[in-house]
Amino acid sequence: MGNIFSYGGCFPTGTKILMSDYSSKNIESLTTADSVIGIEKSPLKVLAVYPLYLGSYQGLWKFPDDSLMFSSDHAFWVRKNGEDWWGTHDIHHWLRGEELLDPYVDIQSGLKVNFGKLSKKPLILTGGEQFAHISGWVTQSPVMARDQLYQDNYIVWMVVTEGSHTMIANGYVVSALVSDTNGEYDFSAIKWDGLVIPSGS
Repeated sequence: MGNIFSYGGCFPTGTKILMSDYSSKNIESLTTADSVIGIEKSPLKVLAVYPLYLGSYQGLWKFPDDSLMFSSDHAFWVRKNGEDWWGTHDIHHWLRGEELLDPYVDIQSGLKVNFGKLSKKPLILTGGEQFAHISGWVTQSPVMARDQLYQDNYIVWMVVTEGSHTMIANGYVVSALVSDTNGEYDFSAIKWDGLVIPSGS
C-alpha cells in the first residue's frame, strides 16, 4: 500500500473508476500508468494515487441507493438552482483542505503541483441536487454512511489526474483534485449530458 498520508478524504476501497478504455478498475488499484475518463469525456493520465485516513471529524456519506460512498467534503459536478458547478456537502472541510494545499501538494515521487483550487467556492449541497452521471443527471440526497466515531484509521483513496483533474467514480463525475485557478481547465464550457459507453466495452 505504501505510505498512508494524514487525514483527508475521497472514496473507500472498492470504488469503481471509469478507465480510458471504458472498463472499470478499483480505485485502490490505479497507478500512474493508467488513464481515466474525466468530465471532458477524454482520457486523462493518472498523476498520483494515495491512501488517506478519513479522520474522526469527517463523515463518510453515501447515496440512499448505495450507488456511491464518499468523504463528506468531496466535490461533485452538480446542478443546483439552475447552476452547474462543483458542490460539496462539507464546505468547511473542503475549504480547510484547500488551505492546506497552499501553495503546493507534495505528491508521491516528488511531484509538486498547485491543484485543488477553484476560482469560486463550491456550492453547498443540502439534499435534492442533481449530480452529473454517465446516464445524464441523477437527483440524490446523501445520508451518513458511517458513524463519525472510531473513524481515525478508516482508509479512503485520493486520485490526482491531469487536464480537468476529474474522473468518474461509480458513474458520477467527481473531483480528482479539481482546479481551474492556474489555467488548468475552463469549466464554463461544460454542458454535461451523460456519457455514451461504446458497445462491447
